[in-house]
Amino acid sequence: MLLAENGAQGVRLFEENREHITVVILDMTMAVMGGEEALDRMKAIRPAVPVIISTGYGELEAARHFAGKEMAGLLEKPYTVNQLMEAIAAVLGRS
Repeated sequence: MLLAENGAQGVRLFEENREHITVVILDMTMAVMGGEEALDRMKAIRPAVPVIISTGYGELEAARHFAGKEMAGLLEKPYTVNQLMEAIAAVLGRS
């Protein structure tokens, strides 16, 4: 597992580890670089990477921000560890 303190660091970690990352959990609101820009940059590096968006803004707001962008899933805050694990499992095709 890799953790980033902000969007720019997340993109940098993704670029350095692109072949080893199976799924990205990306917060919509982050310091330095927001989730929208981080998603665009990660998809430019590896278009097929599944990205789950985490947000406290709700599904409609997330849909507005990420319209036309490929998200693998959405996690509305607050969420439990079980909900996080279920979202990851669904994206990876596991049950």
